[in-house]
Amino acid sequence: GQGALPGVCKRAAYLGSRMEYVVATAWGELLIFDAGAGKPRDRGAAVGVAFDPEAAIVLPRITSSG
Repeated sequence: GQGALPGVCKRAAYLGSRMEYVVATAWGELLIFDAGAGKPRDRGAAVGVAFDPEAAIVLPRITSSG
């Protein structure tokens, strides 16, 4: 959709009440949880990533040096 970050679905896993995706984007790989009831995305599918900024959770980068 308009304003979405383009990416490619690298991995998809059904977790009961939601889907977990790993999407490769220009920002790197993103881990995405989708509680929507839509059709699951296939591996290799072109996707667009959009989100509600107020619902986003940003985690610190973990490095080998701590």
